[in-house]
Amino acid sequence: MVTSYIDNGVILVAADTPRMATDMMVEVWDDCRRVAWGRNMDFSSIKTKWIGFGDVRWRSVMIGGVDVEASDRLRVLGFYFNM
Repeated sequence: MVTSYIDNGVILVAADTPRMATDMMVEVWDDCRRVAWGRNMDFSSIKTKWIGFGDVRWRSVMIGGVDVEASDRLRVLGFYFNM
């Protein structure tokens, strides 16, 4: 699922394994970025954060060529998500 508001975007992924979750996150990120490029816009993976719920054992994900560390607390549209 992908949602956005002004300059905030959220990609929500549910998967059985860390590899599947990572692959889906990267695939959706790349799709969003491709659409943005077509409109002369871009996203910064440097400002990107991610949070995992459930049995999450990995601490970083390579997104847009940047190793993105996991966050224990994430704010999305005024709501806080905590591990």
